[in-house]
Amino acid sequence: MKLDVDIPSDADWPALDAVLCQSFDIPTDLWPQFKERLPAADFRVARADGRVVAGLCLYRFAQFYGGRAVPSAGVAVVGVAPEARGSGAGSTLVAETLRGLHAEGMALSSLYPATRKPYRRVGYEVAGSRVDWELATDRIGLADRRLPARSVPAGAPALRAIYRRWAEAQDGLADRSETLWLRASVPYKGPMYAYEVGDGEGYVSWVQEDTPSNAHAFDLKLRDFAALTPAAARRIWTLLADHGSIAAMVRWQGPAVDPRLAVLPEVGGKAEWTEQWMGRIVSVPAALEGRGYRGDGVLDLELTDPVLPANAGRWRLTVEGGVGRVQRGGEGTLRATVGGLAAVYGGFLAPVAAAQAGLVDGPAAALAVAARLFAGPGAWLGDRF
Repeated sequence: MKLDVDIPSDADWPALDAVLCQSFDIPTDLWPQFKERLPAADFRVARADGRVVAGLCLYRFAQFYGGRAVPSAGVAVVGVAPEARGSGAGSTLVAETLRGLHAEGMALSSLYPATRKPYRRVGYEVAGSRVDWELATDRIGLADRRLPARSVPAGAPALRAIYRRWAEAQDGLADRSETLWLRASVPYKGPMYAYEVGDGEGYVSWVQEDTPSNAHAFDLKLRDFAALTPAAARRIWTLLADHGSIAAMVRWQGPAVDPRLAVLPEVGGKAEWTEQWMGRIVSVPAALEGRGYRGDGVLDLELTDPVLPANAGRWRLTVEGGVGRVQRGGEGTLRATVGGLAAVYGGFLAPVAAAQAGLVDGPAAALAVAARLFAGPGAWLGDRF
């Protein structure tokens, strides 16, 4: 199937709306709210013989790695018309979108896959996770009210500053664009509550969701929980526990090892579900030079890329003082698919584990250098798109 991939024209929108809403069972009353938060120029449409057969949208933001924000494009709502499924339309659409992003100089891309195979074909690999946690309010066990707590608007400038300081100390979290801040602070339905604690030490925001087993109770579904100090974490947990007379459960997304649980006096927090997201290196120089590093060294890479030939071949990464410099050449000691590099880039897979999975290959010395350069807590991403 020969496809024409482009930004949607006015004439494309009715068919594109129908394809995406059907693909993801999006309520027709919700779709306009979703669509209006994104520029029309960040949608892509695929046409076959002038007929719309697939589409997607892009979220432009950055992701923190090694304390630096690296430009990233989130790929979302990749939908294909039922009659065109199995034709390769989705993979072609994503591949063409990647070529355009590479031409712009975009460093990274990420997505939450409904299925992995088509995305692996165009160079994505599992690169991080996020865990759905829950904790009963009566298990929090804290009553630390020494820091003040103030009700503030969700998305207020003070909260954005706290979030950025908290996020930049981790790997994978978004340096949010205005579009992602809208998703984080303006829910599609119902109010959002937000509280700042201390003097800019932390904040929490949540929506209140009905508890199916009790019509008179609700759960606290946290949207953000950013604590820059242990005192802030204890105050936020206390604030949540103080809802215990009617709120039975706190739910939130976090990393596989969530340090916010470390301030609790007893064992608490149950990991309900782990969702893995996929990442891709769109531009090797931009991705490797854009991030920060926690160790120094020289790593010679030889990469393969099924879509972007400019990424393929040999590269030498030299890191000094936490700053990376990339040039063509080197010995190609560590061989990797572009997806394999994405898997180790944020510490999701240790290089030795990536080698065991067949994503990278090289001698122990090269794997050790890669482990030192890409060391970190393991990438996670709290924002979904």
